[in-house]
Amino acid sequence: MKNKLILVEGLPGAGKTTISKTIKQIFHKQNIKSKLFLEGEIDQPADYESVAFLNEKEYEETIKKHPENSKIIEKITQKNKKGYLLNYKEGIEFFLKEENKDIFEKINKKDIYELPLELHQELILEKWDEFSKKLKNEDEIYIIECSFIQNPITYSLIREGASEKEVMKYIKKIEDRIISSNPLLIYIEQDDYEKVFKNAVEERPIEWKNFFIDYYTNQGYGKENNKKGLKGTIEVLKKRQEIEQKILNNLKIKYQIINNSNYNISKTEKRLEELIFNFNKITKNN
Repeated sequence: MKNKLILVEGLPGAGKTTISKTIKQIFHKQNIKSKLFLEGEIDQPADYESVAFLNEKEYEETIKKHPENSKIIEKITQKNKKGYLLNYKEGIEFFLKEENKDIFEKINKKDIYELPLELHQELILEKWDEFSKKLKNEDEIYIIECSFIQNPITYSLIREGASEKEVMKYIKKIEDRIISSNPLLIYIEQDDYEKVFKNAVEERPIEWKNFFIDYYTNQGYGKENNKKGLKGTIEVLKKRQEIEQKILNNLKIKYQIINNSNYNISKTEKRLEELIFNFNKITKNN
């Protein structure tokens, strides 16, 4: 079996999560073993969620300062080439205690999505390396949301203000690591994305809206280009959409665009069934 990976991408609110779950259901109906990883899930196989990185010195200092908690810290820690990965969400009950607030704040500042761009990318690429090796020995098909385009472009462009060229180069490096698994990318698009995003803002909690606008306008690309408020956020999203289209045009891996403008899940499911039928046919022939 050669084809073992389906990537689901698209802008916020486009319908990625619903379509990812639908793909999983289709595989289930066809008695095909598959694993689904949605955005933000702790056990992401090709990304990190609530994981901090400490170098040798930082890790040793943490253990020395908190000897009474060393066993708990060691339990959630994994050694890697450059230092230590701490899955602090696994120890969240420990970190939420008032007496452990200090250590949690220190570790949280070292979250992989808070690191300098170069180190962050290096760790993410290592994760993709590990995942691509794992895929070779897997019988199940992996369905992964957001890790291939959204997370890399959000961190590089939106947070760090990396150039379009740098973003595309980074995603090309990820592609190089998975191309041998012959993945399928399903990209979700909307005809009127501005309307879609405004609807999402109205439907979601005010805290989500405030966080999203702050993230997109007060750092990286948004800050450098003086984008403000909801209008500025939509302008940054349109820039992201423009770059994502260029990324699609330059990919070597297979991709299919699903137009989800009407949110007609039954119609979309039929289209997905066709794609998965062909994907499964190729899988059986490899």
